[in-house]
Amino acid sequence: MKTIKIYNVKQAVENDNPECTTFRGHELAIIEGETNYLAFCNEGVGALLNKTEGYEIEAVKKPEPNTFKVFPEFIFKFSFEELIALSYREDTLANFIRVHGSRLESNYAIIKNSIIDLGLDPTEYGPESREK
Repeated sequence: MKTIKIYNVKQAVENDNPECTTFRGHELAIIEGETNYLAFCNEGVGALLNKTEGYEIEAVKKPEPNTFKVFPEFIFKFSFEELIALSYREDTLANFIRVHGSRLESNYAIIKNSIIDLGLDPTEYGPESREK
């Protein structure tokens, strides 16, 4: 079974500006095709993009204790080359989805269809149906 690369975008945002953190999606999974890539965060939000396109990560100023932010305040834009230069871990698509819960689980079929759009075989990334 093929693995996916899961990049730590929270660390990248905080390294760039220590007063900020990611609004959502502290990790970004990337599956590469020849000319395109599929990028999605741990909430299942993402896009099928050409490698010449960057990826925007929503950020906020770090909240005060016992508070939270309702809307993103900043956008950090990373090129494809900047994204794949970040630190990452490898895992299976099924583990990434299982670890991060129901929202990503509900987007499993969409992600599988996007893998097909990349020209790749989605069965190489895990079974079509899994036990919960």
